[in-house]
Formats: sequence, structure tokens, C-alpha cells
Amino acid sequence: MSLFGYASLYGDEEKSQLQARLANNALVAGGELFSVVFEESNDSVQLFELLNSLKPGDALLLSKVYDLSRLSSDQFASIARVLIEKQISLAACDIVDSVISLRNDDIARYLTSQVLIDMIGHQAQSVSA
Repeated sequence: MSLFGYASLYGDEEKSQLQARLANNALVAGGELFSVVFEESNDSVQLFELLNSLKPGDALLLSKVYDLSRLSSDQFASIARVLIEKQISLAACDIVDSVISLRNDDIARYLTSQVLIDMIGHQAQSVSA
């Protein structure tokens, strides 16, 4: 499993803060980040490019749930479809249990990812409504 980081830039947080958060949580997950992508706009182009480069079994570590819940329900649905089809594990630094689940076997990572995807999907729908 290769671990990739993703963070959307907003507010007062700087890239160095987000990079440190992702790197520290990667250690909690029992790994090391292969690379980190920072999104500086709301169109999620960088995220789609990152997802296209990931292989089945890889993991995506978000700096926070907001990185995906900020998206429109249509954008999120497209991203969720790729995550599920490619069997990419998903975790978020602000949900420690999801980060810890990356240490587990494929089935545990997959189930935790599904719960996180469902949770974010509900948030994205309520934001779009």
C-alpha cells in the first residue's frame, strides 16, 4: 500500500502546517507519505489527477474531512466512484480511527473507508442542498 496525502488550502493554514499534519498522521498509520497534493482552488482538478494516478490498494490521507465535504454532491459522487472502483482506502487526519485503520488488513481498511465515504457524502449533499 502506498500512502498519498491531499489537502485543500483555505483559511490561515499554510502548506507547511498541512504537510506536517499529513506526515505525522502517516506515521500513526504505520507508513510514510509517497507524495502530497495541495488544492488551491475549488475545482478539485489536483484531486482528480491524483486519483487517476493511484493504483488499487493505495491509500489517500486527507488533511481533514473538509477537503472532500466542501465539494458539490456531483463532484464528490465522481470522487467516491473512483475511490470505490479502484479500492483506494480513505482516511482523514481529523478522524483518528480512520488513520489507525490504515494499519489493518485490506478488509478493515475498506470497511472504514466506506463509512468515511458515506459520512462525507451525506455532508456534501447537505451543503449542496
